This record gives sequence, structure tokens and C-alpha cells, in this order.
Amino acid sequence: MAISWLAAFKVIPWADVVYNAPAVLRAAKKFWGVVNRSGPQVEQRPDSRHSETISALEARLFSLEQETAQLREQSTIAAELLSALAEQNMRLVEAIELLRLRTRILVVLLCVLVAAVVVVATFAIFR
Repeated sequence: MAISWLAAFKVIPWADVVYNAPAVLRAAKKFWGVVNRSGPQVEQRPDSRHSETISALEARLFSLEQETAQLREQSTIAAELLSALAEQNMRLVEAIELLRLRTRILVVLLCVLVAAVVVVATFAIFR
């Protein structure tokens, strides 16, 4: 199981992920702003000549308003989730960048340490 995760992490183009993370976060915030905006509500009165169909129209209108409210709630939840995922992705990318920097520093320190051991061993052998 661990091998498949390691293989998956090696396949991921981390440079592209790091490069695109800010754009994903901006897009998520823009989407969140669009979802939170509520459009103007226009109220129209039906013609009084059709009084026998008014109750049916009111029932249909009520049903449509409920569906619209549910869809708006679902889109708000989806936008919140998208925004949270984008922010989490940004934090993940920042953590990966920090780990890459630490790894490079450790590799350089290891090379310096190996060179120092070789120099000390060489002086010890030839003395």
C-alpha cells in the first residue's frame, strides 16, 4: 500500500501544482463571491381575469421558490467546500515547498559532512 502512495506522489507534477495553487484559490474565492450574490427579486402580479388558475399558479410558484432556495443552499455549500479545498491545497503546497527547502539544506549539509569525513579520513590514513 505504501509503495502505491509513493508511486502516486512521484507521478504528481508538483511544480505545476505549486504554480497553479494561487490561481485555484483566486478562482474559488471568485466563485464564492458569485454564489453569495443574490440577484434582484422581481414580483409580478398575475392578471385578475384568470382567477380560476391563480391558486394553481401560486402553488407552482411556491414549489419553484422552494426548489430555488434549495439549489441556492446547495450551491453555497459547494462553494464553501471548494473554497476550503482551495485554501487547504494552498497550505499543502506551502508545506511541500518548505519540505523541499529543508531537504535541499539537508542534502547540502550531508555533502559537506561527507566531504569533511573524507578529508579527515585521508589525513588520518596518510599520517
